[in-house]
Amino acid sequence: MDAPSLSYRRFAANVLAGAGGRIAAIATALALATALVRTLGLSTYGTWAFFFVLIGYNGQFDLGLSVAVERAVARAAAAGRADRLDVLLNTGVAMSLAFAALLQPLALVPMPDRWLAGIGDPATVRACLRALPFCLACSNVAAVAGAGLTGLQRTTTLAAQRSVMGAVTALGVIGLAVAGLRRLDVLLVVYALGLLVTAVLSWRAVRAAGAPITARPWRSTGDAARELAIMGGTLQVTHLVAQAGDQGLRVVLGSAFGAAAIGLYDLASRAAIAPRSLMASLLVALVPFAAAREGRDGVAALSDSLQRSTRYAALAIAAGTIVGLFVAAPFMTLWLGTAGAASADATRILELLLVALAVQSLTSPMVALARAAGRAGPEAVSTSLAQPIGLAVAAHASTLVLAVASHAIVTTAASLVLWAWLKRALALDGLTGRDIAALATVSAAAAAGAALLRAAADAMAFDPWLVLAVVAAGTLPAAAILAVATGAISPQERHLLFGLARGRRDQPHR
Repeated sequence: MDAPSLSYRRFAANVLAGAGGRIAAIATALALATALVRTLGLSTYGTWAFFFVLIGYNGQFDLGLSVAVERAVARAAAAGRADRLDVLLNTGVAMSLAFAALLQPLALVPMPDRWLAGIGDPATVRACLRALPFCLACSNVAAVAGAGLTGLQRTTTLAAQRSVMGAVTALGVIGLAVAGLRRLDVLLVVYALGLLVTAVLSWRAVRAAGAPITARPWRSTGDAARELAIMGGTLQVTHLVAQAGDQGLRVVLGSAFGAAAIGLYDLASRAAIAPRSLMASLLVALVPFAAAREGRDGVAALSDSLQRSTRYAALAIAAGTIVGLFVAAPFMTLWLGTAGAASADATRILELLLVALAVQSLTSPMVALARAAGRAGPEAVSTSLAQPIGLAVAAHASTLVLAVASHAIVTTAASLVLWAWLKRALALDGLTGRDIAALATVSAAAAAGAALLRAAADAMAFDPWLVLAVVAAGTLPAAAILAVATGAISPQERHLLFGLARGRRDQPHR
């Protein structure tokens, strides 16, 4: 097979495809959440949400294999070692299946009802726990197969597969719920089967790209397992601690304020993650791209990647966060179908999380490059310290909003400390003063414009959905125009993007 392209045109295509896939995933998740809240009720939805965040295309319980496999595949493909791809992917699948097999006996261990009551009805929670290992196996196999595509710089193919199958699977779950199915464990298994179909499609796409692979997980090798385990194990510690922190926060909220509080937090956090999810497509593409470039061009390639990715991350997260802050109240009212106390709490939580996640997102390109360089340890240490501290503080909060705010403040502060440490440890050059000034100008002008649009919409007593449409339609294009006018997007980058839109052929990396 030919070595994957390492041009910035290919990188931009992968980022845009990933963003499109993220938009589709967000829309699907919002539709699924809305349908389940109205069909199952907020408390039952809170239980579903507790388990649903563990699986899916972005599930955190994946042994770190998604990043470890895509990094290893990218480096092997850039080095021309096509034979290595078969070993890496099969080893990743074998590790996923082995993990599920080890987890299944633990899921069958009887637990007292009082331990499970904080998540929801004990019988329902117990049934979901028993189904969880199978769901995780499907999710992780899909993550490994998808990582093969992103490692080969083919995010465009993966985004299309996940968008279509995600929508089909969500419709299936919604249809069963509307038809009267109330067993959450069955709904989770149905969703997991959709992930398994996606895994098959991704595997076939890797083979169609010219990679000589055959599904033989029993042919795993020790060296491949070690390579994936070292990187993946470190990342899994990070993921597990972060996920445990998020799930722990849900337990704290449920125990202190009732299961409905978990549902409110989940709805607000899903809405808050939208801007970061759009920007995350850049980070997903950045790890394999930077890993391959570092292997070819050395550490200097990481500084170049950091400056570019941070600028674009800042533009994306600023525009999305500004829109989110000015439409939070009408959005939650529209979503929950009420303007009562629940909607007010959800709105405050949404606003808090939007700001916290925006700050954390600005540090994400540095973290992604550290992963690409094989330096995932500091991220694990930072997360392991921040999450328990955040939970301890949240547990002593007197209100739902204060509990969420306390946790968010601690984790955001930890992300800033991690960014500063990694920048020094990797000796990377950050943004220039000109870049920072341009980004600040875009953000300030976009915020002013969004405020004027919201004020006008309120003065004309627009319905909530129309407020959303007006603020988003006015702010996002304005931010893009300002980015060009201030130089936040350079003429060379505009040329690259316009060429991509016109379908120009790939140019060599410069």
